Amino acid sequence: MWNDIELLNSDDTGSGYLSVGLRKENETALYQVDLLVKISSEKASLNPKIQACCLSDGFLILAEQSVILLDSICKSLQLYLIFVDIVCLCQEGNFLFTGERSGNLHLIHVTSKQTLFTNLKSSFICICIYHCLGCLNLVTGEFASGTTMIIGVILINIFSLFCLILLLFFSSAKKFQLIDNLLFVLDTDHVLSMWDICTLTPVWNWPSLHIEDFLLTTEVDSPSSLTGQGITNLKLVVLTTTTNKKMKNLMVYSLPTMEMLYSLEVSSISSLGQIGISTVSLYSVSVLVLRYLTEALPENRLSRLLHKHRFAEAESFAIQFGLDVEVGIHLLICSLNRRFLLLKKEDKSTPAYSDGLMEVMALVQYLTIHSIVCQLKTLVNNLQDLVTLHRKYNCKLALSDFEKENTTTIVFRMFDRVLAPELIPSALEKYIRVYMQEHDFQEEELLLLYIEDLLRRCSSKFTSLFETAWEAKAIAVIGCLSDTDHIFDAVLKIMHKAVVPWSAAVEQLVKQHLEMDHPKLERWLSGYGACLEVNLLNKEIMRVVRYILKQDVPSSLEDALKVAQVYMLPDDEIYSLRIIDLIDREQGENCLLLLRSVPPTEAEKTAERVIIWARLALQEEPEHSQEDKSWRVSVAKTSVNILKILCDTQKGNLQKKNEYEEMLKQFKVVASLQENFEVFLPFEDYSNSALVEGLQEQYIKTHEDVQAKHKARATPGPTTAKETGLSTQSKLHRQAVALQMSAQELEAALALRALKDGKVGVALNRCRDLFNYHCNASVGQFLFLVCQKLCQMLANDIPVTAPVGLNLPSEIHDLACKAATICSPDFLLDALELCKCTLTAVELSRQCQMDDYGLLMKTSFGAHKDPYEEWSYSDFFNEDGIVLESQVVLPIIYELISSLVPLTESKRHPLNSTSLPYCSMCEGKSLISPIITSTSALLQNLQESSQGELALRFVVASFGAFVQHSVSNTMNVSLSEKLLGEATLINSRHTVMELKEKSIMFIRGNASTLLNKVFNCRLVDLDLALGYCTLIPRKDVFENLWKLIDKAWQNYDKILALSLVGSQLAALYRETEIGLQFHELSIDAQWGIRLGKLGISFQPAFRQNFLTKKELIKALVKNIDMDTSLILEYCSTFQLDCNAALQLFIETLLHNTNNQSQGDLPLMSSKQQHSKLLDKAIEMVPLLTSTKDLVISLSGILYKLDPYDYEMIEVVLKVIERADEKITNVNINQALNLLKHLKSYRRISPPVDLEYQYMLEHKITLPSAAQTRLPFHLILFGTAQNFWKIISSELSEESLPTLLLISKLMKFSLDTLYVSTAKHVFEKNLRPKLLKLTETKPSALMTKEVVKLTQTVKSYLLSIVNPEWAVATAITLTQEIPEGPFKMASLKFCLYLAERWLQNIPPQDETCEKAQALLKKLHLQFRRSGTEAVLIAHKLNTAEHLRAIGKPAHLIVSLYEHPSISERMQTNSGKDFPDIHTAAKEIAEVNEINLEKIWDMLLEKWLCPSAMPGEKTSKLFELQEDETLRRVVYLLLSRPIDYSSRMLFVFATSTTSPLGIHQLTFAHKARALQCLLYLADKETIESLFKKPIQEVKSYWKCLNFLASFETLNIPITFELFCSSPKEGMIKDLWKNHRHEPMAVKLVAELCLEYKIYNLQLWNGLLQKLLGFNMITYLRKVLTAISSVHSLWQVPYFSKAWQHVVQMPLLSASCPLSSSQLSDCCESLIAVLECPVSDDLDMVGVARQFIQLELPAFALACLMLMPHSEKKHQQIKNFLFSCNAQIILQQLEEHMNTGPLAGFSHQIRSLILNNVISKKEFGILAKTKYFQVLKLHAINANNITELVNYLASDLSLDEASALITEYSKHCGKPVPPDAAPSEVLQVKPANPYVGSNLTPFLFFTVLRVMQPFLGFQQ
Repeated sequence: MWNDIELLNSDDTGSGYLSVGLRKENETALYQVDLLVKISSEKASLNPKIQACCLSDGFLILAEQSVILLDSICKSLQLYLIFVDIVCLCQEGNFLFTGERSGNLHLIHVTSKQTLFTNLKSSFICICIYHCLGCLNLVTGEFASGTTMIIGVILINIFSLFCLILLLFFSSAKKFQLIDNLLFVLDTDHVLSMWDICTLTPVWNWPSLHIEDFLLTTEVDSPSSLTGQGITNLKLVVLTTTTNKKMKNLMVYSLPTMEMLYSLEVSSISSLGQIGISTVSLYSVSVLVLRYLTEALPENRLSRLLHKHRFAEAESFAIQFGLDVEVGIHLLICSLNRRFLLLKKEDKSTPAYSDGLMEVMALVQYLTIHSIVCQLKTLVNNLQDLVTLHRKYNCKLALSDFEKENTTTIVFRMFDRVLAPELIPSALEKYIRVYMQEHDFQEEELLLLYIEDLLRRCSSKFTSLFETAWEAKAIAVIGCLSDTDHIFDAVLKIMHKAVVPWSAAVEQLVKQHLEMDHPKLERWLSGYGACLEVNLLNKEIMRVVRYILKQDVPSSLEDALKVAQVYMLPDDEIYSLRIIDLIDREQGENCLLLLRSVPPTEAEKTAERVIIWARLALQEEPEHSQEDKSWRVSVAKTSVNILKILCDTQKGNLQKKNEYEEMLKQFKVVASLQENFEVFLPFEDYSNSALVEGLQEQYIKTHEDVQAKHKARATPGPTTAKETGLSTQSKLHRQAVALQMSAQELEAALALRALKDGKVGVALNRCRDLFNYHCNASVGQFLFLVCQKLCQMLANDIPVTAPVGLNLPSEIHDLACKAATICSPDFLLDALELCKCTLTAVELSRQCQMDDYGLLMKTSFGAHKDPYEEWSYSDFFNEDGIVLESQVVLPIIYELISSLVPLTESKRHPLNSTSLPYCSMCEGKSLISPIITSTSALLQNLQESSQGELALRFVVASFGAFVQHSVSNTMNVSLSEKLLGEATLINSRHTVMELKEKSIMFIRGNASTLLNKVFNCRLVDLDLALGYCTLIPRKDVFENLWKLIDKAWQNYDKILALSLVGSQLAALYRETEIGLQFHELSIDAQWGIRLGKLGISFQPAFRQNFLTKKELIKALVKNIDMDTSLILEYCSTFQLDCNAALQLFIETLLHNTNNQSQGDLPLMSSKQQHSKLLDKAIEMVPLLTSTKDLVISLSGILYKLDPYDYEMIEVVLKVIERADEKITNVNINQALNLLKHLKSYRRISPPVDLEYQYMLEHKITLPSAAQTRLPFHLILFGTAQNFWKIISSELSEESLPTLLLISKLMKFSLDTLYVSTAKHVFEKNLRPKLLKLTETKPSALMTKEVVKLTQTVKSYLLSIVNPEWAVATAITLTQEIPEGPFKMASLKFCLYLAERWLQNIPPQDETCEKAQALLKKLHLQFRRSGTEAVLIAHKLNTAEHLRAIGKPAHLIVSLYEHPSISERMQTNSGKDFPDIHTAAKEIAEVNEINLEKIWDMLLEKWLCPSAMPGEKTSKLFELQEDETLRRVVYLLLSRPIDYSSRMLFVFATSTTSPLGIHQLTFAHKARALQCLLYLADKETIESLFKKPIQEVKSYWKCLNFLASFETLNIPITFELFCSSPKEGMIKDLWKNHRHEPMAVKLVAELCLEYKIYNLQLWNGLLQKLLGFNMITYLRKVLTAISSVHSLWQVPYFSKAWQHVVQMPLLSASCPLSSSQLSDCCESLIAVLECPVSDDLDMVGVARQFIQLELPAFALACLMLMPHSEKKHQQIKNFLFSCNAQIILQQLEEHMNTGPLAGFSHQIRSLILNNVISKKEFGILAKTKYFQVLKLHAINANNITELVNYLASDLSLDEASALITEYSKHCGKPVPPDAAPSEVLQVKPANPYVGSNLTPFLFFTVLRVMQPFLGFQQ
């Protein structure tokens, strides 16, 4: 492999030189050779194939099958591939196409080196390897069939017409190149010639040069420059060979003089590669060293001299070529800079550094002479920058030029270096943009500066109409701009600088960029028909502007602005005129779009102008016409939108924003009233307040009238009523908005109107809306007012209308609460007082409600329960009382509310309250006295109704209000006396004191009554009871409590409540003794409650002594639900012994639970119970002071437990373990572990007899758990024998892990367990599956299961400690496995176990001999079983093969004679053949046989048979011809191709067999060479024979011929055969041996091979072939000579074709077999191939086809008859009687593929046209060919008759579907929703029946072209 790649990247021209042989250089011109790449291989190759090509995207080198891809300058390796035959680079070097000889095509991404896809079996010839600027050559490819494909694309049209002619003229040409009308041709004789392509006449040739390859190159800039210049500027580069062919010469000639400019001697394997025809650089590959040949400039040669440090010579050279001394100095500086760079990388300690330093010093000394050393540092820096510029940015500058530039101008120079304008975008992308980005340039601005610089430098020069290079470059740079402003600036600059008249390019540029957007003023004005002068007056120009705007064309505004700019008019005036014009046109949206597009400053001025105009316009008196109304609406609406824009833009200027917002409100009112309510007034009238109020009143009145009328008449339905109400309500709201009346004000007005009319529900709804949507202080004040009015209405008993179910008191209270939450501070105290009063009213209203049974409902009115009460108190006391009468109570309470919070309409002062508690007294007037009467009446009513709680609450609240009123007015007595007078104060005080006495008396009496009610409740409100107790005197309250306790009996809840209240009350009064009594009573009550919940009566111990409470413990521990903490708490509370109680509790628990567990409780219930029990017991153990007695007791309980009750056993064990006493003989840890394993195991077999016996002895009933559990006691306390009895039936794969753990724990034998388990798993699971595998086809799942089970059994056997047991068990199990791969594996495992046993036995042990004998026996059985398993696996287990198992070598030989080998080599079908190679290898491996010897024996036997086959093949080897050769090929395919090729090569060229002593005949050699040609590729064969492949094939043909001579016993040698005249040889052979079939065939082959076309000889040959009945071979011969026109005259030629066609038909009979049917198809193909078909009896052949029931074939024969009336009549008669369906079926089955496919289409069209013409659609109507008929009719534009048939006989739907499909086919689709009847009215377009001449024309052409096309089978 050529994989050692070295890139020679040295900057020094000479430093990369390699010694690669002689380098003889002869030069008369300046050329230089640079070395770029060195490629070497580990293994030398004598004649490697090398190809190279340099494209714009990269450099490709192909060395044999290695591909090296470099970048375009050969500085980096891009990709390396191997095993590639052809390669192509594409997509700018991003992707690589590679092809292999096998036909595989790969697409590779170069950057990631990933293969994107692989396409199999493609065959192509890539031309871009040879050509990069277009295909100028023809590339030919040969196929095995003899067909030649020509691939070539010619860029010149005329040349494409002469492709075939060129092929005739230059049949031996191998390379073309076309320049103008001159064609350079290099032929295979290595002669280069030049031709005139127009006349195809030779112009020049160079026969004296032996040219291998050539290239044309030039010095001009672009390939396009060559056109029209001929070859005057061309140079010819040729690669010639010397006489000894050991070296080649690279020569450069000038054309047309053919003067040699340069010559270089290179190696013999060099080749040329070219970048393109437009470059001065060439590439050559020599000894895999890439050289770069450049036509050098004098400066370059000077540089090379300087690199070699030949300073003096360099100086004289500069003088000789007239170079500037300064240039020479700069070049020296460059050399010095490079030396410095090299020295920096070297180690200063090395001699190389010293030598380098000396050279640098020499350079410095030389430079010193030229007086520039002081500038050395600056120059070195400049040189480094210059090198970077060259390497990185591909910009070459002279040092002197570089020193004059800066970074900006260097960008300009980069653009200058791009010679072709079309290359500017790519140069910008690759180099220039990178440079600009690294220097932080703004790309757009810099490109514009470059255009300016280019214009400044170039536009001032003299330029003709054709010299526009700078213009083209400037235009190309403009194409790189993206900013529109920059583009137009650049275009304007070019327009200014371009020479007049403009060139075509400039005119096109101006037309493209400026004509639409920047026209001249005169053109603008003329476009509107206004023939005006430019110098108009300002007063006239406005008229022009208005005129332009009135035209309303797309450019009106823009043109008007341009006019304004010329005459310096303000833009905002133009914009305002345009907007006013748009408003007049009612185009409001366009106004806004225009205003938003204007700059902000201009937009504001414009908007202000428009608004001023709008106010003035709307101020005019309305005309009340429809046009005037529409115009006014448009003006108002547009003004609103404009003002919105103005408000948005004035966020920073609040003053202006406020002004605009005020104007916006005015215009909104105007717009709304005009548009929605058609109120048209002058603009200022809309601001008249009186007018607006009148309109408001009018609209509300109208709304009420509409509502009243709507209710008066019968409503049609609820939906209509709702919609009507919504519409009128919406209209009223819109009217209010239009009148600047807020929604809140409107709602308030409507609410008051509803309240005034008694519509309480409506008023409340509007109040809710106000609170929800307008939540503010004014709304709160309004809600307060509504509440007062409602209270006044209820107090005065005014009738109101309210919805059914409305709780009005609750709604009033809710409204008052809402008012209090949002009202102002001035109203807050009054609102709160109103809330308290209305709450009292709500509570009274609750007591007025009745349910269906007449009882008082204690309901909370919806969500009106007091949240504070609900949160604060746990228990609520609801007093039972008599229902109140609402007609009596509610008017009183609301009258009282109206007195406490009176309604005042007058204006209130700040913080001035009107409610009684906060209002001021009046002198001589009492505000309390009038209220006392109402209060007394209400209180009396409540007492009569037994409403004590309400009465108490009412008295306290009322008295509190009176006291607050009095106190708040007498805070300062002296001041109050002065304000109110002394009498007023005395009366007030007297009244309050009198009320106090009455209130105290009432409260005490009422409290006693309420206290009894509270304690009689189920849930006692303790806090409320304590509160009531505080209202009763101390002495009386304790007596009352003890009386209640005595009456309570066993009601512990009531007793507890009384005791708690008593304790708290005693603590308040500091009565310690009484408090202790109540405390002890509360403890007894609490235990009574707690034990009562557990079902334990505390009555015997209630209020009793210590001993009574101790006796109660026995009752406590008997309760299973008893909690340990409860017992401990009980003992602690009453000071009892805790230890004795706990032990009694544990024993009682275990005893009771064990008795319950024997009753077969449900499993889950039992588990939960035991878990709870265990937790309790474990919890109690640590609490015991001594556990010894407990452990002794529990040990006895353990032996009596049920052995299957794991939970109870675990409880006892864990309790004993927790007690931690070492006095028991039970191993607790072992027992718990055993219990753990048993709990995880589920039993799979029923209990055994031993278990029944144990249960009987212990008098325990066998529980149901015994079916799933193993007995604990029998395993823990029993013997090993008992254990094996129990688990013998439990062994399985799943149970083994648990049983293994149990065995280990109990120390039982593990080997016994493994042996038993292995046998059990094998018998129950593995063996049935193995038997099933042998009977049926195994599935993947079943095989996986078998493998898993096998591994399981193996693991058991490997776990057995005793090796003899393991081997014996394995052998026992193996004997029961059926033959096959599994038995093979099992035997192998037995061998392993036996070998392991033998290894572990000492040699002197007596069992050693026994183990050896067993191992020997197993080996023999393993081989036989292994061989049989291989045969079974490969489906080769026939009786014959099974008999040969004992002789494996004979068995392998018989396998290679298996008939499947021949069959698989003959067919490419996907049939599953047995793999003989694998089977043979496996059998040899099992039986330890050398397979190589068997292969060699078979190879010699089959290549050199003693008896040869009768007939020999004449073509390339085909496997179908010799079965033994097919076996040879199959045999060799298993070996490396290199070995097989060399072996066959030795057979084909030696005299004796390399594998034996056989003498090799010509037949043997031919057979070997046949196999070699089939197996090996072209390169391998050529490398073996050292000859081209064609010579090898010729040699093989000669061997075949010689073998035939040998068979005929005609002695002849190879040399004699090759030197003898073939025609004479053939005639002698014909003369002496024409009576032998083989000799006749040999004569035919020789004539075909050597093109002997003697008519008499061929006539006899055809006659003999017919006579010997060699029909198949005769057909091949006829096909081969069909292209020889002269042989058509042979008399037997037509007769032979007739026999070839008819003989298979004569031998066939119906019904046809598959082989006979194939022969009939071949006969029809022969008719097609016959060049003299006119001479054949087509009618007779057709009759024979009809007799064989093949009418389709017969019709094909008739169609191939010569064109005549007879032909038409025969076809017509045939069509009259044929069955169209049968013919279509035969076309589909027999003629749909292959050579008959095209002909089949013609026959189908003929049949279908016949059906259509006869209108016999019914014969195909119900067949699958009816759809074919439809498609044919559509394609033939002939559907009329078919549509008629479908419509009349089948269905309209099918007819319409056909028309729809046909219309779509014609490009006029039918609408998708059209009905079938509508579709049938559509007349099909052009219902034309196509002509039937096409098929006949086709076959006429076919017969004429047959000799040229060369039809073959």
